[in-house]
Amino acid sequence: MFFATICQSKDKNCHPGCSELKMKDERRVVALLRDLVAGGTCPRFAENFVFSDVCDVASRYALLPWCLTRLSASDVPDALRLPAAAAAELDLIRGTLLLHDLRDVVGWLAQAGIRSIPIKGAALLAMTPDAPGWRHTEDIDLLVEPEMVHAAEQLLQGRNLPLVHPTGALLVDGSPAELGYVSDMHHVYPRRLPRGTPVELHSRPPESDLRWQELWAHAVESGIGVRVPSPRHQLEILSRHVFRHHYAQVPMVARHCVDVKAILSTSPVEGPMSPDVRFSLWLVRALSAPPGPERWLAQRLALPEGTGVAVRDRIMFVFEQNERIRRDLKHRPAFLLRKLLPHEAFMEQEWGAANSPWQKTLRHGRRWKALLMDAKSRGPGGSP
Repeated sequence: MFFATICQSKDKNCHPGCSELKMKDERRVVALLRDLVAGGTCPRFAENFVFSDVCDVASRYALLPWCLTRLSASDVPDALRLPAAAAAELDLIRGTLLLHDLRDVVGWLAQAGIRSIPIKGAALLAMTPDAPGWRHTEDIDLLVEPEMVHAAEQLLQGRNLPLVHPTGALLVDGSPAELGYVSDMHHVYPRRLPRGTPVELHSRPPESDLRWQELWAHAVESGIGVRVPSPRHQLEILSRHVFRHHYAQVPMVARHCVDVKAILSTSPVEGPMSPDVRFSLWLVRALSAPPGPERWLAQRLALPEGTGVAVRDRIMFVFEQNERIRRDLKHRPAFLLRKLLPHEAFMEQEWGAANSPWQKTLRHGRRWKALLMDAKSRGPGGSP
């Protein structure tokens, strides 16, 4: 229960104004995170925060690993610094194992004459091998030279690496998830490495017009011996991924600001930039601007709160479903039909038996209510 220190009772009517107190303290945590993301020092009154509360809010913005690393710094009061340092050990282990997995899979491909470059989170961790716990990423996104993607997939299959979902994650009609990948997807279905890390082989960066030869020519050597995209190319890939592929989802924008600052700390970025990169640079700069309209707007774009989060979530859900429908209409109209009208056997398995046409209609109604009201949809790798 959030902010248990304010109200120990689980009764929602414990006392008048309890929810208002929770909301007020949650806003204080959001304000703290905004200052930390902007690069400010940790205020002394931060010792009044409860560590679990800060973690709860930070996780909503996909900032928890970075937040634990930041709160482990010397300028943070002991009430937050000591538990943060202990908790950060787990992310340090995760990041270290992921870098080992990254080096292994790149090495396997290189031995077969296949060139590859990590992108997104894996590339960021490869840039900072001395502190691999600051940015948690769940998988390795590996960009492979386009004409060698099939050979790379065969190599991983030959090593008996299983699919992430061996039997296929269920789609709306019960088909295996890998059958739901349409021809314009930018990566093949992920496989799981021996230590458990999923790896996705990409034929191109998501929503980007960058070409393989350009990326490889400007790639730089990381501290673990793996070539990663140049800082300018990393900014392009990350910015387009956040703003075009995922429509600026709330958990991704705050993390993106931290990613941009990490890239800029390595070297200055020069040369032509897309509107996505220019907006990212403005957002990071505005977060650190003096108090005023520019900073106020940047804070609410990067770390919205309350109603702002709910509105953004619903808008992003509409955008993403529209994209799925567009792809299905273009590449697999029969597949889209099964999303709209699943097989009867699937409906019975997932939504219960129905003996009459009216019961079947009600069953479809319950399914569509879950899809529209709860914003849940089955897709590759998704859950019911």
